[in-house]
Amino acid sequence: GEQKGAEKAAKRPPRAGTFQYFIRGQSGTAADDDFTVERVRRRRLAPYDRMLRSFSYGAALDEALATGQPEVVASVLHELALRDSMSIAISGRDEEGLLPLLKFVCKHITNQAYAALMTDTAHLVLELYTVIIGRSEA
Repeated sequence: GEQKGAEKAAKRPPRAGTFQYFIRGQSGTAADDDFTVERVRRRRLAPYDRMLRSFSYGAALDEALATGQPEVVASVLHELALRDSMSIAISGRDEEGLLPLLKFVCKHITNQAYAALMTDTAHLVLELYTVIIGRSEA
């Protein structure tokens, strides 16, 4: 009589809401013909995307310029334009901070794909830095 009761208790499924109920089936392995779902790792965001998410617009533009990829820089500039924060990202820079952006604009302003964006960027740079443009040695 006691042995039957022990076997019955061992086969009983765990009660809902208990820890045992929560972890049931995790120790088992799938059979060959079972359908298994692969875990998909989330892709790590690029540094400029992380900066955009934290609203660090100047740092995002610097990170994009550091990649050297025109598509990345153009997409970050486009995103800044959509957020009406291009002036925030461009303003407050010294010569060393402005030089990579100016080089990029000068290099890619003739590219048809980026022409409108580059002219808008150049216009904004001139608008923001007109007062101090002649003072630089660079």
